Amino acid sequence: MTAQNERTCPFCGWNVEIHVGRIAGITMFLCTGCGATVSFQHAKTKEEAIESFSANVTQPAADLADHRLLVRELDVLLNGEDGASKQVSLCDIVSQVSHHGWKLVKVAPAEPDYKAMLSLSMDVVGRVMELLDLDPDDDPDCIYTAIKELKGGVPS
Repeated sequence: MTAQNERTCPFCGWNVEIHVGRIAGITMFLCTGCGATVSFQHAKTKEEAIESFSANVTQPAADLADHRLLVRELDVLLNGEDGASKQVSLCDIVSQVSHHGWKLVKVAPAEPDYKAMLSLSMDVVGRVMELLDLDPDDDPDCIYTAIKELKGGVPS
């Protein structure tokens, strides 16, 4: 396989070998990673098949490199450096996780700090009372006036 004929698998991202059948002359693209085989019935020549394959595989090389790196990191995290595969695919990782029964766990959000929220709210109401020159000694209901001012000043 020459460098100009090198392609990557649209399923796992590994290298694809190009083979031309001896009997029917059909050009086949065989992935060295996941084993997928692709052919194009309408392609009469090897060049037409390569053109069709190239037109249908649009994943940018940078995305593919990132994908490979992340899958490799997952493999090392699960199996250690010595146990990691030389040529791992995402479906291998998913299969391994499924086989062992590992499940991703959703972490519950932290309980809100209601005391801190109440304290902050009281600070805001107190500041509004100061700005409006409201004095609870003169008007015990002035807190309601301050809250009304806050509600009126905050768009809903």
